[in-house]
Amino acid sequence: MPNANRLTVGIMAMVADDEGRRISLRTQEALAAAKRRGTRLGGDRGVTPSAKARKLAAEALRERAASRAADIAPIIADTGWRR
Repeated sequence: MPNANRLTVGIMAMVADDEGRRISLRTQEALAAAKRRGTRLGGDRGVTPSAKARKLAAEALRERAASRAADIAPIIADTGWRR
């Protein structure tokens, strides 16, 4: 909005604030209704990962981190930053 002035920006901020409050209220009402229906929300679902699953997850994270490090290594090298 290249022609926006202080009044326009102020009004837009007030509208955004009002919409945020309305979203919050709708969310609170929806969560309260779900609770009344007995819906379980969030938290532990009783799943405990096995040692094998934890090991596989850790390895996947290490692989992803190594891949990302390899991707950005040339960028870091170009900056001249040294450890």
